[in-house]
Amino acid sequence: MVQVLLSSEGSKILIANRGEIACRIIRTARRLGVSTVAVYSEADKDCIHVKMADEAYCIGPAASSESYLNVDKIMSVAKSSGAEVGGVPSSVLGTLDTARSAAPGTSISLLDIIKRQSYFFWPIANNDMSKLRLPLRIPSFAQRIADEGLVFIGPPAEAIRSMGSKRESKEIMLKAGVPCVPGYHGAAQDLDTLTSAASSVGLPLLIKPTHGGGGKGMRIVRDLSEFQEEVLSAKREAIKSFGNDEVLLERWLERPRHVEVQVFADGFGECVALWERDCSVQRRHQKIIEEAPAPGLSMELKKDLAEKAVAAAKAVNYVGAGTVEFIMDATTGEYFFMEIHPVTEMVTGVDLVEWQLSIAAGNHLPMIQAEVPCIGHAFEARIYAERPEANFLPDAGKLLHTRAPTSAPHRLETGFQEGDDVSSYYDPMIAKLIVHGKDRAEALALLRSALAEYQVVGPSTNIEFLKAVAAHPDFAAGPQHHDELFKAEPMPPRILGQAALFLMLHEQDAVTGGGPWSALAHRRFGDVAQRTYKFDDREVTVRILPSGYEVEVDGSGTVDRASASLQDRTELVTQWSDTRLASTIIPSGGHKLHIFDSGRQYVLHHTPSEVEADSAATTQTANAMTSPMPATVIEVRVKPGDKVEANQVVCVLESMKMEINIRAGRDGVVGAVNVEKGQVVEEGAVLVALESDESA
Repeated sequence: MVQVLLSSEGSKILIANRGEIACRIIRTARRLGVSTVAVYSEADKDCIHVKMADEAYCIGPAASSESYLNVDKIMSVAKSSGAEVGGVPSSVLGTLDTARSAAPGTSISLLDIIKRQSYFFWPIANNDMSKLRLPLRIPSFAQRIADEGLVFIGPPAEAIRSMGSKRESKEIMLKAGVPCVPGYHGAAQDLDTLTSAASSVGLPLLIKPTHGGGGKGMRIVRDLSEFQEEVLSAKREAIKSFGNDEVLLERWLERPRHVEVQVFADGFGECVALWERDCSVQRRHQKIIEEAPAPGLSMELKKDLAEKAVAAAKAVNYVGAGTVEFIMDATTGEYFFMEIHPVTEMVTGVDLVEWQLSIAAGNHLPMIQAEVPCIGHAFEARIYAERPEANFLPDAGKLLHTRAPTSAPHRLETGFQEGDDVSSYYDPMIAKLIVHGKDRAEALALLRSALAEYQVVGPSTNIEFLKAVAAHPDFAAGPQHHDELFKAEPMPPRILGQAALFLMLHEQDAVTGGGPWSALAHRRFGDVAQRTYKFDDREVTVRILPSGYEVEVDGSGTVDRASASLQDRTELVTQWSDTRLASTIIPSGGHKLHIFDSGRQYVLHHTPSEVEADSAATTQTANAMTSPMPATVIEVRVKPGDKVEANQVVCVLESMKMEINIRAGRDGVVGAVNVEKGQVVEEGAVLVALESDESA
């Protein structure tokens, strides 16, 4: 293993990224004695990576184009933060012992190699950070760092240039004998050429930006009549996310399996494959669960994938940690190269950030291919602020309550803590939850256990969806079982009872002691011995007894008795006739309750009985087009008096760099347009309203 000991006078790295990736790098750097410099936008001033770094500098407003993607500001910080390290005393301990150093048995001084320089870290950015990859993927950025006398930790500029364009990289791969998905990879980008190419490729097909990743700008087309609109939408999203609107077309595989091979290359032409991962559980073309090694692959196929991955990395003269991504046709067994991008580690037991520092210092790889281990099995689940039941629309908001797993062994990579805001400006990922076991069965059991313990309240999350995927008998197929994973399950009566008892106890407490909970709706506890609570379309009646409570759901006539007590204002313990329940209940948004019970999360909306909920917003969806999330209006396509048809796009929103088309719910005439381009809107805001059927 690599071992680095540096004094406080040692090197310094600037981390040009944010969130859990920056935190991950800082932890390794701290262990190695390397100082860290963080950059942050105004929206991220209170984030964890800012507090963890030795130094942190604000580089602009929340918009990534004015902060994280602004190369001039990042370079300015590199200089002002002491980019050059003065003469290093001979007493400094700075040896880097590797298994294969320049000469057998020698030690290379890390500080001698980077003397009078600072590292400029290219974080091992994965798809989840794709919108912040722009300066990191522009070859001129790497070249400028070198011109400034700094060390760029990552591939050389020429390799970035080659892999930065999917079109160019596919041409290189084909020459190197690496198979690629059939499609159109040409430079001509006019609509006529692309439409003609789409006809040749055939349906269904995939539109994909050539200079990006993370699913941004990707569109599946199944009807040629929709092709041109989807191309224009993909190009708009690509230019905002990656600074280039060039796209390619590929044959869409209906039963794809995504397999990635981890590679690591040094500056001496040596490259090893660190085994493969299966990343087939995806939404919006972004992985949400990955596992290593990939299950069900023969050793012959594993070796073939590893050889092709190494060939791909060498074809672009790659240096550092990277992933060669393949897509497999589950029907035919064929596999095709997709792209090369940097990524993280797991089952090999190596610290790839440490390896990155070593390679940037000019060292050989610490291992040869035969020495690379494959230890057990691992899963990584990505926790996103999003609503899976609403086609995985991203969400935003303050993290009101978080509780990481406590009993399940795990590793949690996150850039957030309780009280932080998940901003609509950036990727909605909250954390990566990683588990490792001696085999796949043990690792999967740990994943299920850890997910069951993980609690997040604030923005909606995909945790319950991940639980459903991990528990599914055909887990490897993942989201292909959409109906089963999203089937509506009836709310257990005793969960409704828990919610009602929670409100009842807080009402009692508000009368006797007041406090912050006194603001809860429905606070009118007095001498009345009965309360009725409404949750969505359900009703619960609680009657107060001398020694507990009677609970009746939906006027069924069936009465359940329970005693109940609150601990720490959020922990509700109830003893029913035959069951003891211990639930964590967190209120949010005035009338919403988040109930964590027996490894599941339930969300109930509490409606005060004295005021029936105004249902106009939900009953008038055909007349009123509303925003499904906090977003920015990027295009308005109609004006008052325009005639529209059902499903016609009336305006386009953007949230977390994802475009959302808002469509008319019926044929009609536009009565009002309440927004304009550039306006920021909240969830539920009425964007466009149609005239009533009577006046249309």
